Amino acid sequence: MSEASAEDLLALASEDLAVARLVQAEGLSGVALGFHAQQAVEKALKAALANRRVAYPHSHDLTRLFELCEAHGFEIPPELDQTDRLTPYAAAGRYGAADLPKVDPADAIAWAEAALKWAEATIAD
Repeated sequence: MSEASAEDLLALASEDLAVARLVQAEGLSGVALGFHAQQAVEKALKAALANRRVAYPHSHDLTRLFELCEAHGFEIPPELDQTDRLTPYAAAGRYGAADLPKVDPADAIAWAEAALKWAEATIAD
């Protein structure tokens, strides 16, 4: 398991969400927005896992992280059902992959917000 605490991971997720919002406000690359939205979701999931002392992989694969959360009894809200569409933005998108799924920037921001809200509520329990 990582050395990062749940609180540290939530803070990092919040920073990534803030950057994604700035990217959207500036009308910059959808790839940059997708990357930071993906990172916010990833870190939110890892925060929830860290809070329960569940070892998680050093992976950007959101599907894998959601499966790990579910395997440890987390209930994933339906508003996070499509966030796995952000996974390719974590690595491939940063290096010019042409086959990235089209993701509406507003959806990406909403998914990151929902993931952070969910993780915060999960940790508060």
